[in-house]
Amino acid sequence: MTPVRMCAGCRTRRSTSDLVRLRLQSDAHERLAVDTDGSLPGRSVYLCREHPEECAARAHRSRSIIRGLRMMEGGIPLESVLSALSHARSKEE
Repeated sequence: MTPVRMCAGCRTRRSTSDLVRLRLQSDAHERLAVDTDGSLPGRSVYLCREHPEECAARAHRSRSIIRGLRMMEGGIPLESVLSALSHARSKEE
């Protein structure tokens, strides 16, 4: 049985194979990275694999990415979320 998680954007519950996992990298520059195999430790948020750009925009507006990652201040620009998604998509192809 595959685990079920909720999309941070559209709030639908799906299996983890239908979602993209975004994880905050803990280096000097707090930036998002796509965890392709789901094995990296740490807090993460999920977005729908079918339409990640729409769900990312929705999650950014509702600040659910920041809440899901438990970030205290600031935030993550939508551009960095979209660039992490496009970078992961280019690696898959």
